Amino acid sequence: MNQFLKFVLASCLGVTLAIGAIFGILILVGISAGSSSQKSVDVKPNTVLELNFDQNIPELTNNTKRDPFAFEEDIVGLQDMVRTIKKAESDKNIKGILIKPESVGRGIATSAVLRDALKEFKNSGKFIIAYSKWYSQGDYYMASVADEVYLHPMGSVDFRGFVAVVPFFKEAMDKIGVKYDVFYAGDFKSATEPFRRNDMSPQNKLQLREFLEEMNGLFLAEIGTSRNIPVATLDSISSHTIIQNAEMAKRIRFIDKIGYRDEVLADLRDRLGMEEDEDIKSISLDDYFASVKDDTDFNTKDKVAVVYAEGEIVDGKGEEGQVADEKYVKIIEKLRTDDKVKAIVLRVNSPGGSAMASENIWRELTLARDQGIKVVVSMGDYAASGGYYISCASDSIFAEAESLTGSIGVFNMFPDVSELMNDKLGISFDTVKTGEYSAGFNPVLGLSDKEGEFMQNFVDEMYETFLKECLRPEE
Repeated sequence: MNQFLKFVLASCLGVTLAIGAIFGILILVGISAGSSSQKSVDVKPNTVLELNFDQNIPELTNNTKRDPFAFEEDIVGLQDMVRTIKKAESDKNIKGILIKPESVGRGIATSAVLRDALKEFKNSGKFIIAYSKWYSQGDYYMASVADEVYLHPMGSVDFRGFVAVVPFFKEAMDKIGVKYDVFYAGDFKSATEPFRRNDMSPQNKLQLREFLEEMNGLFLAEIGTSRNIPVATLDSISSHTIIQNAEMAKRIRFIDKIGYRDEVLADLRDRLGMEEDEDIKSISLDDYFASVKDDTDFNTKDKVAVVYAEGEIVDGKGEEGQVADEKYVKIIEKLRTDDKVKAIVLRVNSPGGSAMASENIWRELTLARDQGIKVVVSMGDYAASGGYYISCASDSIFAEAESLTGSIGVFNMFPDVSELMNDKLGISFDTVKTGEYSAGFNPVLGLSDKEGEFMQNFVDEMYETFLKECLRPEE
């Protein structure tokens, strides 16, 4: 038996050491990979900066959920992208930009901020070329700022205006015996409609139409200015025309040239003063970002702290790409107790989330403001519901023209699966309880009238708190 235990323990120890060694190697590889992404990149003279826009763009670099074992490159955030493009303006080695957009969903405000940065680059006297096999509407919005817009001979441009398509689940839930008890405050709080209606309410249609028409107007005006096409013409095309092919896109002046990749490269060589057989030197935005030095002086006496509130607002610790109250309360508390911090800029890009978490973050920002620290909010793609709630603690709020904000209603939904259990599955429940509400708020039993009244009162009180904090009188 002793010999048996000795061999077993030796085997376990060997396995444990082997696993430890493997994790050690993985950690070292991870450190190496992380370090390599920060290495300085040598930018050679006569270089073209390539922008692919082939992934979602967070506000803050790497502020998105990532696979810890994937050893991914940096996911460059919006603000660092703008800073990198700005750096390229004054970099004598960067002669121009080649945009090769990919069909990845981006917020309209994010696209507008990037587009403004590209316009400034172009105004510096350097060229921008755009080339794609097929332009989505968002891609074309980005590409339309270019000096030359190329399109593959078999490509086209998707330009059909804006639409909101909302799925509704109430009838499907009714068929399987699941009902949602919905409690809400505010006529324009449409988030619960898919579970209590089979179509959009008049209020929801009104707010969506207002938003879409406003965005469409800004969209057409920007493209019209860049392409020198009247807005009325663009509006007619988006409303009544499908661009069928590259020839049609060129005829209506959406693009400048129809060409293959080699023809685009020939154009670049000509602009760079290169021979036909010379290789074009290019650098990706990710690599160029690694070479851009951050000149911020963190030892300065007076500081303006920038905090990125990006993603869903959640309770607890959360994860990357979320606004977790436990994390953000600590950040803001640390800033407001730092004598060197004179102002806080809160960049909000959030559709909202937990009312409790929003209240906790709002409280810390209010304390900072009460201490004399200026709090300024800058809104990105979204600052809705809880995103607007935390913005209310500021001295001033600034929004992009394309930001979606508001939606200050409050809601709560409670699933009732009693019909599914009793009638569809034949499962019944009985109870023994010590108090009227001991078995209350249980999905398999459903809500009583009094419990429903409690839920509605809770939502109404929360809504009143929201209004009080956000619609405070002028001070």
